[in-house]
Amino acid sequence: KGFSMFQQLNGDYELAMDYYDDESPPSPRVKSRAKFFGGFGAQGLRGDASEFWCAARPPVWRHKPWGVTGTFWAEIRLATQGKPRWVLITSTDERFESLNINDGVSPIGLWESGITCEAVPISMPVVSMLAFPVPQLDYAFYADEYHGLFARSSADRVTLGGNGGSGGGEGLVFLETAIGERIPAVYIKTPKAKLTIIYSHGNGEDVGLLLNEMDELARSTNTNVLIYDYVGYSLSRLEGAIPTEAGCYRSIDAAWRFLTVDMNVPVQTIILYGRSIGSGPTCDLASKPEAADLAGVALQSPIASGARVVFGDLGVAARPLDIFTNYSKIGRVTRPVAIMHGTNDQVVPLGNGEALYNSLQSAHEPLWLRGYGHNNMPLPQCNTYVAKFVEKLTEELEARKDLPQDAAEKEGCSVM
Repeated sequence: KGFSMFQQLNGDYELAMDYYDDESPPSPRVKSRAKFFGGFGAQGLRGDASEFWCAARPPVWRHKPWGVTGTFWAEIRLATQGKPRWVLITSTDERFESLNINDGVSPIGLWESGITCEAVPISMPVVSMLAFPVPQLDYAFYADEYHGLFARSSADRVTLGGNGGSGGGEGLVFLETAIGERIPAVYIKTPKAKLTIIYSHGNGEDVGLLLNEMDELARSTNTNVLIYDYVGYSLSRLEGAIPTEAGCYRSIDAAWRFLTVDMNVPVQTIILYGRSIGSGPTCDLASKPEAADLAGVALQSPIASGARVVFGDLGVAARPLDIFTNYSKIGRVTRPVAIMHGTNDQVVPLGNGEALYNSLQSAHEPLWLRGYGHNNMPLPQCNTYVAKFVEKLTEELEARKDLPQDAAEKEGCSVM
């Protein structure tokens, strides 16, 4: 067959696999490229294939485009029976098997008949590198059964945003974007909570790093909290996905569908909360018609736009290349918006928060924390500020007459 190169869709590495019709490789090697995409699992190796991925679908690496008549296709997936192993099946009825499962995340390693599968680095776009300093953590960090993401998983709580799901959706869930990318999220339920927060984290963080903070946010504000990861972060990064502005928008849209469609959470009970670059997807969604009736928006150390963080007001000159242009969207948000920002923020200067505040239609009293910077905002004070905002929104919610009674009761709301 010669030399086939399998490249993961939107990946930062390629899967290179050698296999030949005879014992001697052709000379010179001829490379053919085919795009693949993959998935991730939620449990480590437990010794039997039937116990793999008990909190998510098994990973699948497919030829792209997929299912086009007359086009060669191939698929790499975990075997569903027998010894744990990867299996490569092609449209020409070829079948190859790996010698072992390795880390269970990707089919990199030794295969039968002298086949090898290896990772080949691909450079990340410059914009992505500058805007998204993604945490470089390995699979073991997220798989830790006591403190990692998978400690929040449950076999009967698999949910794919917007495509229906099983179980109650609490704990670790896997959401699916509009173009099929999968991202992890953690849904924290609080007894008798009346409002639900969708939390969009900063660019140097991910869900796995913020679990304790999210528990505290849910407790101190008496809300349910859904924290999700962007495409290209945490487990999605380990798949090979690269973070982009558009990927962040697709990610929060998946989180929104999960709550409003899969969990049937009333729009009127949802608060969007964005920190730092997380204000980008937050403002984007909040400015859309489908979110016009949400409870409110909270922003911590928000950016006016990517260029304005770097160049200040001169950033308008870079508008064609600008990202997360919150200043052009925040004015369309009609619901209450609460902004908190450190006065000594050297990463995202206070002027960003002030500029957004001055553009609000419905402004909640802001919190300018004197002497604090970008990464040392005091958690207790921030949570207290958000808790008071939640109290105000709850009072407003309980006074409303237009929220369906059955939906309100399901979410724990008392509608007068």
